[in-house]
Amino acid sequence: MGMVIERVNGLRLRDLEIDWDTESPEPAWGSALVLRDVKGLVMESFRGKAGARDADVPAVRKEREEESGTD
Repeated sequence: MGMVIERVNGLRLRDLEIDWDTESPEPAWGSALVLRDVKGLVMESFRGKAGARDADVPAVRKEREEESGTD
C-alpha cells in the first residue's frame, strides 16, 4: 500500500500524487491510497494508480467510508 489513512472525521486531500517504482515492483504492493473509517472526505486532484500488476486492485480503496465526495 502506498498511503493508509484511518479513523478520520473531516479529511481534505488536495493535489495528491502517488508514484511507484515501475522498474522493480514488489508483489505485496496494492492500492495507492487506502481509506479506513474516514468520514467527510473531500478529494481534489488525485493522481495515482495501484502498485500491483493485478487489474482487480483499485487505485483508491475505501473501507467503511461514509459521507464522502470527490471533485
